[in-house]
Amino acid sequence: MPLLGDSAMDDVQIRCDLAKQGASDLNYWLRSSLHRNMHPHRRLQVFPDAGYAFVRGGEGERGFHLTFDVGPFSRCVAANHAHCDALSFELFAGGQPILIDPGAYLPWGKGEQWTRYFRSTAAHNTVVIDGHDQSELCDLADARRRAITTLLAYSHDRGVVRIAAECVPYWAANGEVRHQREVLCASGGNTTIRDRVLGNGRHHLQWSFHFAPQVELHRRPGSLNACFGQVGALTLRVPDKPELEPLVAYGQTNPLRGWMAISSSKVVPIHTVVYGLEVTLPYEIEFRLDVQPESGRLAERCGLHRHTECTSETLTPIHA
Repeated sequence: MPLLGDSAMDDVQIRCDLAKQGASDLNYWLRSSLHRNMHPHRRLQVFPDAGYAFVRGGEGERGFHLTFDVGPFSRCVAANHAHCDALSFELFAGGQPILIDPGAYLPWGKGEQWTRYFRSTAAHNTVVIDGHDQSELCDLADARRRAITTLLAYSHDRGVVRIAAECVPYWAANGEVRHQREVLCASGGNTTIRDRVLGNGRHHLQWSFHFAPQVELHRRPGSLNACFGQVGALTLRVPDKPELEPLVAYGQTNPLRGWMAISSSKVVPIHTVVYGLEVTLPYEIEFRLDVQPESGRLAERCGLHRHTECTSETLTPIHA
């Protein structure tokens, strides 16, 4: 399976550089030759003990692959290599990385805040509740109290893959606040992320989407378009919440946001799209990720060839 969190030093770089055909485990999942004779039920593979679910593209889905983290914070007694990535996901389309796990950064001698950031909930494609991490991280790269993650259900019916899981953060040990996420992948590769945050009272919620370095973003009314070269595009939208404005961080340092670790000793800026709002629980929201392969004409029409960068110290609306 693709390595996530603390992994090989060049793992993240390999995930974003598919030219290294012989070096990447990920190529096992993405090679088009694997898709031609794939049985329908093989589109979905779930490993409950490991805590991962995988959806791979079938006919007409060029290199589509989704990884969904539905497992515990760590299966080991020593949790110093685990990240707060419960219910996070990675998405590849057209054989290219689109939404990624930012990896791990371990600078020697200093930079503990960097290491902690890359292990935090905010550094993954999931939701942060009231600014708290899912699990209680220690300064020395370990963890005290941990979130409880449960795989609720999964199915593959009539071309639609469905996976549902739940995370109860450590600070809500009695389950008074919990995050439920349902991922639905249609036969064409279009994906719906349906989140329910259960509980009572007012809470601040913040969703993050971390894009691979080569992805270019462009804002359109009611949506964001992510262009990956001339291969295709992905549209991110919140259909029932048009008033919810996305913000973007790119190489932000105060606070840290919008970074990917190429290796454990080198980071590069990436676009991280953030949606945040204060709500009364329970609350439900749905994100649509529509894949449009081979859409070079779309890229030209939408102006997606223009690279958008926001480098301010605060989260800033992406340029129109």
